[in-house]
Amino acid sequence: MYPAGYLRRLGELCAQKRVLLIVDEIAMGFGRTGRMFAFEHAGIDPDIVCVGKSLTGGYLPMSAAVVKEEIFESFADEPEDHTFYHGHTFAGNPIAAAAAIECLNIYGEEKIVEKAERLGKTLAARFEPFKDVEGVTNVRCLGMIGAFDLVEKQGVTGAARARRLCGAMLNKGILVRPLEATVYLMLPLITNEEVLVEAAQVLLDTVVGI
Repeated sequence: MYPAGYLRRLGELCAQKRVLLIVDEIAMGFGRTGRMFAFEHAGIDPDIVCVGKSLTGGYLPMSAAVVKEEIFESFADEPEDHTFYHGHTFAGNPIAAAAAIECLNIYGEEKIVEKAERLGKTLAARFEPFKDVEGVTNVRCLGMIGAFDLVEKQGVTGAARARRLCGAMLNKGILVRPLEATVYLMLPLITNEEVLVEAAQVLLDTVVGI
């Protein structure tokens, strides 16, 4: 995770140098960070936004690129609809499109983004104790993401400890997937507070003994 100010400055430089700014919201979009899109934390106006995964709630594969009007108009003069024609065998799936439309409705009706922001504060509070655990460093949270890094302890590398933690958590019924020495929680946005608190506590209890 990097500070919002970093992305804000990057956006300013792209605008000054007339460089297109493309943001990847495939994993972070649709509420994951407590905002509809992660770039909103920086208050920037990207030229292209890549979305996917949560666009259909993960039920069906679909991705999209949202572009500014001037980019859309530059795709082609013929045909007149300016469509950027590309695709593959499974492009334009009407069932996936219907799922995406309904999912977008649910985000609004059930206030998923607002819920993620609220639960994100609970997650951040539950991650505070990790800062006092030996062998744990760089504890950080943003919305419904909580993460920390494991360092070498008693001759065992951080990455090896993360793998051990993964196995121990699986035995307790919780699946985590470390990235080398980085351990993170990205619970579904429909997770209730009770489950979130329990998952964070189990992770804390487990990492202490790893």
